[in-house]
Amino acid sequence: MDFRQQLTLILARGLSAEAAALAASGAVEGGVDDARRRRELLGGLEARGMLRRGAAVAWPDEHCVAQLEKRLRHDEARLAWRGSVDYPARLAESLGAEAPAWVWIAGAGERLSGPAWAFVGSRQTEPPLLDAARRLAKAVADAGITVASGMASGADAAAHDGARLGRAGTIAIPARGILEAGLSRRICRSLNMTALALGRPEEPFSAGLAIRRNAAIAAMGDGLLLVAGGLRGGSSHAVRWAIAWGRPLWCFDAGPGKTPAANRHLLREGLAEPLPVGEKPEQWLARMQESLARNPARGKKSAGKQLDLLE
Repeated sequence: MDFRQQLTLILARGLSAEAAALAASGAVEGGVDDARRRRELLGGLEARGMLRRGAAVAWPDEHCVAQLEKRLRHDEARLAWRGSVDYPARLAESLGAEAPAWVWIAGAGERLSGPAWAFVGSRQTEPPLLDAARRLAKAVADAGITVASGMASGADAAAHDGARLGRAGTIAIPARGILEAGLSRRICRSLNMTALALGRPEEPFSAGLAIRRNAAIAAMGDGLLLVAGGLRGGSSHAVRWAIAWGRPLWCFDAGPGKTPAANRHLLREGLAEPLPVGEKPEQWLARMQESLARNPARGKKSAGKQLDLLE
């Protein structure tokens, strides 16, 4: 199928992501060109158990698909299906069957396969910890390690601000579609950034997409830094996943009365290595590199109770 046909499958309401991926692969007879080929396609998906019998599928307006294709091509956003050569291997290896069926990429794809560390944290992070995240992210990027983070205000923004000034740059994973986030190749190049987006191109923010985004952030990092966080919220999702996958975990320690709740909990339980706020970025970087050498990032493992540590 060509790009416009694949885009039609992604935009079709009533098709699961897995069904769209199967159809795009050409493993099912039929297509999206006309009513007959669509009936063939839906029948094939139904026969494979990918579509509920009699389910209604709402196909997108062809003019809207053409306009969307034009915008995506103008922004040089690339579509990668799970299993394709362009799909981030780390994402597929870490998440397995839970990996997104497709992703959108803008900017240099090399960052998605090189060494990367994930940074997560609260929108309400205190200024001293934001400054620490910014300085550490630059040191990490200068060392040739890409920083992966979301695009929320607070800790995420600080991580990107620091990393884009470093040599390796940053990977931005928004909780909205790539067009909705405004991440074209030109913008990514100017920000020393690669965008990795999930969902439909114009999909707005949603809690479900944010949770999937948090898993992707954790999966893209060989280790994960919690800048600051509470016991619930987006950061806690990423931390739980990192623990379950055996990722090295670090968090800032700001001292008595100043260390955020999730950071205190992880340090008290011995689940994360501390990065004392009084140290220099070079010292934090050395600590992180040492812990990675002792405990290299592993694939997903069974860790039942660990998933509830921050509940």
